[in-house]
Amino acid sequence: MLVAWAPLMESLASRMPDLLSWLPALVLAAWAAGTLVLVLGGVLGSVAIGVWRRSVQPALAGAR
Repeated sequence: MLVAWAPLMESLASRMPDLLSWLPALVLAAWAAGTLVLVLGGVLGSVAIGVWRRSVQPALAGAR
């Protein structure tokens, strides 16, 4: 199996400098995507809790 993968590994090793030049951009994109997911999750969670509070206990939502 290692012999079969040798040509692939050699081609990847020869292209490594080109691939590493993209690494900072890929890391930044991954951080940005993770941040976006966390922020959207927080917003959606807050909205869901607000809707739930209004439907279950209207007095807690400020309704009179």
